Amino acid sequence: MGRVVRKLGLKLKPGRPAGPKNPPLFVDWGFPWRRPSDAVAIHRWNARRVWREHPWFRPKLRLLGELVRWPRQAARLSWYYTFRYGGTVRRASGKMQAVQWCEQLWLALLHFVPPRAYYLFHLHEKANRRHAVEYLHRDETKGEGLFRFLRRSIGGHTDNVVDKRLFAHTCRVHGLRTAPVLLALDCGEVVASEGAASLPHRDLIVKPAKGRGGRAIERWDCVAEAGFRNPEGQTLGDEALLDRLLERSREECLLVQPRLTNHPEIADLGGGILTTARIMTCLDEVGAPEATTAAFRVAVE
Repeated sequence: MGRVVRKLGLKLKPGRPAGPKNPPLFVDWGFPWRRPSDAVAIHRWNARRVWREHPWFRPKLRLLGELVRWPRQAARLSWYYTFRYGGTVRRASGKMQAVQWCEQLWLALLHFVPPRAYYLFHLHEKANRRHAVEYLHRDETKGEGLFRFLRRSIGGHTDNVVDKRLFAHTCRVHGLRTAPVLLALDCGEVVASEGAASLPHRDLIVKPAKGRGGRAIERWDCVAEAGFRNPEGQTLGDEALLDRLLERSREECLLVQPRLTNHPEIADLGGGILTTARIMTCLDEVGAPEATTAAFRVAVE
């Protein structure tokens, strides 16, 4: 183990490895005349999509180069995630970190499973590991992946989800409760407001009108005697904060919303971070929405 680690240039306390986190292509080692499972068929479809996105010789050559380098990258990623999560799994299941590292590397080379998925999908458990090839990964579903293909096939769109201002309007039209938009700022001006074109005296969240994953979100807590203070300790008065946000809105549209907090019954679960319940739906045989799964999302400190 130590010799392998030294040869790959891994460190005892690794930082996040540079380079791709997922294999560039899925390679099917199965027999071509056998009917693949639905998941394998999606893996193959996504691999063809990625290949077509590299239309010329040099991009295709670069893609193949990434595939050749994948074993080394997989080893580095496996080492990183084992160092980060392996101790927790060992205490829960008794499985040694060296065994976890080897299993991640084996899955990454045999089924092209990203090492992060080993802990995300609990593949350290034997029952789950048997079906490792059946799991779909983020790059295969989001972005240009399966979800976009499905939306196009049914003529759907997600404009009223991607644009948070339009999303709030859609919820209001259909009578669905959602966090109100107190101010909308764009091109250095206040373009919409629920009242006066000034910041209300309450805890605020500022976010881009189009974005995801918590990108570029700011939190400003109301401090009665001084205006607003962010988590870094910076304090600004009402007018100073508004001027700052107006200047930032010259680059992208911003929304100002009230900061939501957890219900007192679950206040100790999120460590001060908002928890969410996410309910997944799909259209059934008659085109009506049907709830399929639900997840309670809690921040990990």
